[in-house]
Amino acid sequence: MQRDAIQVLTDDHREVEGLFQKVEGGATGKKDVVAKIVRELSIHDAIEREYLYPAVKKYIPNQGEHLAEHSLDEHEKVARLLADIEDADDTIRQGELLRELIPDVKSHVKEEEGQIFPGLRSAMSASELAELGSKLEEAKAKAPTHPHPHAPRSGVGAKIAGAAAATMDKARDAAGDGR
Repeated sequence: MQRDAIQVLTDDHREVEGLFQKVEGGATGKKDVVAKIVRELSIHDAIEREYLYPAVKKYIPNQGEHLAEHSLDEHEKVARLLADIEDADDTIRQGELLRELIPDVKSHVKEEEGQIFPGLRSAMSASELAELGSKLEEAKAKAPTHPHPHAPRSGVGAKIAGAAAATMDKARDAAGDGR
C-alpha cells in the first residue's frame, strides 16, 4: 500500500519513539539501540532536508518559510548531538547526550505533527502527498546513515551532499566502523 508523505514520516516518528522508550527503560548502554537511533534519525534528517522542507516552503502559505527554517535549526542541533553521541567514548557520556537529545526530538516531532503536517495535508492534494511519500521512501534507501551536522539545509544542495555522504557512510558501515 502506498503511504503518503505524512504517513511515511509519522511512521518514522513512532519507530524512533519506540527506540527512545528502550533507552528510557534503561537500555542506554546497549550499543545496538544507540546505533539504531543514530541511523534512523540521520536518515530521517536527510530525507526531510531533501524533500519535506522544500515542500513546506512551497505549499504552506505565509508561514511555510518560517516553519521550515525553524525546523532546520532544530535538525542542525539534533545532527550535532547525534555526532557527539556517535563520537562519545563511554556509555555515561552517551547517556548524558541522549537525555539532551530525546526531549529535543520529541518537541520537534510534536511541532511537525501539530503544525507542519496539518498544513501540508490541507495545502497538498492526495496525489501530491502520495508522490512526496514515494520520493521520501526512495530517498531513505540512498540517505546517509550517520549524522552530518554541516549538511546543506534543504533542497538540491541537501540532495547532492546527502548522496555523497551516503556513499561514505555505506563504505564506513561495510567496514564495520560505526563511528
